Formats: sequence, C-alpha cells, structure tokens
Amino acid sequence: EACGSDNVPWVEASGKGELYSFVVYHRAFSPLFESMVPYNVALIELEEGPRLLANIVNIDNKDLQIGMAVKPVFQTEGEGVVLLRFEPA
Repeated sequence: EACGSDNVPWVEASGKGELYSFVVYHRAFSPLFESMVPYNVALIELEEGPRLLANIVNIDNKDLQIGMAVKPVFQTEGEGVVLLRFEPA
C-alpha cells in the first residue's frame, strides 16, 4: 500500500529479532522516568523485517551488543497496562 495509507494488513510475526541499535539514558528527560535511570531504548529488527522501539530487560545495560538475538516478553506496568519489551534469546 501507499505510504501513509490506513489500509495496512495485520501480519503475524514470530517476535524474534536482533538488536539493531540502542541508547542508554543516564539522565531522565522527565520526572516520570527518574526511578528508571539508567534505562535503555532499543531498536529491534524483527526476523520479518520491521523495526520496533522497545526496552530490553533482564540484562545489564553494559552487556547489550548490536546483533544480539532477542525475543519478546510482555510485562504488566500498572492496572490494565501491558508493555511489549524484549529480552536476550
């Protein structure tokens, strides 16, 4: 479909991918994130091709490596809020 189109089909994906890029924040850009510092924001490239922004959990930030295999994990953050994150595969 054309860029910007609302006519986009849903396609099932495995969720498996690799770490394409990341940054580790050592200062919170908002008071809401102060308790999370340091935290990572990662660009994950799924096996099927799309790239997603997410956090990688269950790993020390110093151990993150471009190209490492990751898999999806869903974490509950408060009542009714479930976030897609990734962890090492």
